[in-house]
Amino acid sequence: MKNLAKKRALIICHSDYYDNRIRFIEQFLIQKNCSVHILVSDFDHIKKQKKIPRKENYFQIETKPYYKNISFQRIISHNNFSKKVKKTIEILKPDILWVMIPPNSLVENISQYKKENPKLFLIYDVIDMWPETLPFRNSALLKIPSYLWKQIRDKGISAADIIVTECNLYKTKLPQTQKKVQTVYMGKPEQKSFFHLVVWEEMIQFCYLGSINNIIDISKIVTFLNQLQKKKKIFLHIIGDGESRDKFIDELKMKKINYKYYGKIFDEKNKEGVLGKCHFGLNIMKEDVFIGLTMKSIDYFKTSLPLINTIKGDTEELINQYAAGINLDLLGLDESVNQLIKMKSNDYKKMRENTKLLYENNFSGKAIEKQIDELFMDVTPKIFEKG
Repeated sequence: MKNLAKKRALIICHSDYYDNRIRFIEQFLIQKNCSVHILVSDFDHIKKQKKIPRKENYFQIETKPYYKNISFQRIISHNNFSKKVKKTIEILKPDILWVMIPPNSLVENISQYKKENPKLFLIYDVIDMWPETLPFRNSALLKIPSYLWKQIRDKGISAADIIVTECNLYKTKLPQTQKKVQTVYMGKPEQKSFFHLVVWEEMIQFCYLGSINNIIDISKIVTFLNQLQKKKKIFLHIIGDGESRDKFIDELKMKKINYKYYGKIFDEKNKEGVLGKCHFGLNIMKEDVFIGLTMKSIDYFKTSLPLINTIKGDTEELINQYAAGINLDLLGLDESVNQLIKMKSNDYKKMRENTKLLYENNFSGKAIEKQIDELFMDVTPKIFEKG
């Protein structure tokens, strides 16, 4: 067998919040005899501060800081980052480019580079639709810039050889294109799982995990828990933080809902320790939020925790398909509460088994590897097997 020259692959991701996704892609490309480098921002989006690289093959782009998630400063920062990325690509001259979107301005800059370098194999990976995902309601002030930002992505996205989305729901918002569009879910690398025997008893324990911000439906969460506690003892565990934390806790106190607040937990073992006490994970967001999957739902699924869910698209469909929780809006508040009241120990045990299967089939390491393999199935000889 002849020795094949290594292809130069470059992964671009503004935020290493998606580090797990980067690791899956990197591993796949290395297995295909590629040399892989990762290009990221030097600005931590979550902590709003500069960060240091964690790996030798990471290149950092100096990025203008911003301090509000919805601001012109963030758009300016994204535009500046995208221009610097294009200049770096011109220097590195990769053969394969995997670009995670947003920032949408990356599409504008990189599609221009692709036009000038047609042999480049380009993958656009839509991992979020910020700020379209946010509940703007009737605010023209926010809708107009959101529409313009969307157009920047949509005008150039067909320049990619393959388009990836992190959920099926996002496909419905992208423009029609002849290019292959396929979903690769957000997975988590395999780690030792801590087994927890959760007994179905008099008290139902819930967990809320993640950002406590303006897109979660605090009113609906509290109403649901309050309705249920009139008929059954409940307890809520809260992991996370955000600008709406005080509002959330105040409303729980007003309804005398028992809870424990842990703040942020980054250690996987400690997080699983809390999740392991619970019967259900809460995945409840405002009705006009456009999201098909949440990162918190994958954490729930990973610990075989069924969901109380209002997210449409992929999450709603997966819960229905696997009977892995309760879709609150579909079933209705009263019927959802009644279903929990009537649930027997064997019913709950089966629901947990279903949730475990859902995770293994869709979000486990093996599942994500299979999805990436299928993504390249038609083009592998063309991309990876040429000398």
